[in-house]
Amino acid sequence: MTSDTLIIDADGDLVLSFDPEECPSSHTDDTWTDADSSEDGSQIIDIELSNAVSRILIKATDVSPTDTSVEEFSESNDNSWVELKQVRMLVSSKHMSVASPVFKAMLQASSQEGIELKKTGKAELSLRDEDSKAWNILLNIIHGRFRSVPLDINLPMFTQIALLCDKYQMHEVAYAFTPTWKMSAGHDSVSGEDIPRWIFIAWTFNMKDVLEEITKGLTLTYTGNGIQKLFSMTSLPIPQIIMDELENSRQHAIAELVDMLEYTIQRYQDNSSKCSIRTRCGGDRESYRKQCDAMILGMLLKGTIEQEIYPLPTKPYKEWSFSILEKKIKCIKPTSLCAAMSLIPDVHCDQDHGISKIITSWIRHTAEEVTGLQLESLKKDASPEIQWPIR
Repeated sequence: MTSDTLIIDADGDLVLSFDPEECPSSHTDDTWTDADSSEDGSQIIDIELSNAVSRILIKATDVSPTDTSVEEFSESNDNSWVELKQVRMLVSSKHMSVASPVFKAMLQASSQEGIELKKTGKAELSLRDEDSKAWNILLNIIHGRFRSVPLDINLPMFTQIALLCDKYQMHEVAYAFTPTWKMSAGHDSVSGEDIPRWIFIAWTFNMKDVLEEITKGLTLTYTGNGIQKLFSMTSLPIPQIIMDELENSRQHAIAELVDMLEYTIQRYQDNSSKCSIRTRCGGDRESYRKQCDAMILGMLLKGTIEQEIYPLPTKPYKEWSFSILEKKIKCIKPTSLCAAMSLIPDVHCDQDHGISKIITSWIRHTAEEVTGLQLESLKKDASPEIQWPIR
């Protein structure tokens, strides 16, 4: 196993070590070629262990298939081998302490690393299970190496950076780069497993517009079961308050449609006449109006039954979404007796005495009222002692 040290600060006194990473090596007559390379113009030096560079070479076809990354590599080239390389980065302990209160605590005088640092002038800190590439980007920012910071990153890398900033309380470190990264990672069209990633990124870096846009889409288009499944697929530390408020918003929007439909049905069940026909007179007019109301009521009930929304949905609406219920309600086409008897001209828009118009207007109004989750309110409720600037 080779061990390379990426020098972020030539005068650094702290070495950050990461889990061994795989790098392919070609195998020809037992002659091995190192695949070490320099990234971002940073200097790389070999660290000798026990007076020799320790190297472990593993044939990809001999590795257990439980190692997904190695298995995939083996499929692409059966004759390839995998070399394990431990990545280390030389940094400044002072820079790290200023950038992260967590690092400041880890390097305090009473800690093992702090004692070693004070005694020998250098120390090593293991960051197991953490993304070395994401750390490389953040360390370049922390040490002022801005020309080495990529402006174009993908969503998985953006997520890893957000995880590190959240874990080590380094939110302000990446602050100047997040608008550019947001554009390059593509937040305009989000679906599937990318949704939890963007929610976490928006929460971590205070992206108000992203959080509102994505949570509004979830509120209007996802079922309760769908949202639950979506978040169960991720291990990201998304605050519970986001999921709670998202579910409350979703249920409230659906409840507005259910209440509107229930009110419309109940309105035609009472004794007062809703039909406004004026062509009849006396008692005959009142009797006709009741018949017209009864026809509309029957059409409403028949429509809800045909659309499988009767009995009306009840909370928590786990199998319902706003968009599904909206489509089903719009498929209900009640017709009045007046229209059936041609008392209303075919070109008249009031074939159902305005019911469809009222329902459509109510649905549109309810959808417009859904704004998505408000970052300021959530942050205040989640951690009032920390108030990051809202972008």
